[in-house]
Amino acid sequence: ECPQLSLFNDFEIPRAIISSHQGSPCTVDAWLKSPEFTELQLLEFYYSPGNHIPHTEHRELVPSTPMSISRFSSSLHTATFALCDLPDNLVLNLRLPFLKKLSLVRVRISEASLHSIIHSSCPALERLLIVLEIEIHISCLQIKSPHLKSIGFCFEGQQLIIEDAPSLQMLLLDNCYRPSQIAVVSGPKLETLGVIRDPFN
Repeated sequence: ECPQLSLFNDFEIPRAIISSHQGSPCTVDAWLKSPEFTELQLLEFYYSPGNHIPHTEHRELVPSTPMSISRFSSSLHTATFALCDLPDNLVLNLRLPFLKKLSLVRVRISEASLHSIIHSSCPALERLLIVLEIEIHISCLQIKSPHLKSIGFCFEGQQLIIEDAPSLQMLLLDNCYRPSQIAVVSGPKLETLGVIRDPFN
């Protein structure tokens, strides 16, 4: 089916959607190295064993994001990662200079990696959604990005600081799971402050 996917226009269907794959993480990694995905532009990767969403006690079963995603640095512009691990050794060395839309939903990620994604890994990022597990606590998340236009957050933490976001127009937060302190130092185009509805559904 992979060769057929590449025949569709980029705006009609993703070149490839990697989701609910029943093979091992190594198998998925090998699959992504296929020549068919050389110019991958849209990627959805999540771990979903049936309809079961893993609980905290089963988190050791959640696989890591394939290291091979780094090969799409020259093409990837939209990505979603959910129910998987984003390890520091991948994120801190990741460069996706053309990525404009990113969703991180119920992923396991460190605070350092989260800052790296926002400030260095994805310099062209325009839209960002972050929905973290309740047990993941972020002490302070700072946003400094010239291109971010829309941000949605659902996580527990102490501080969210919009330090310098000249293009930011929309900031969405969860009613219950959000930082205790929110400060906007510089966001001259910010027009909408809203609520994310049912982020875990």
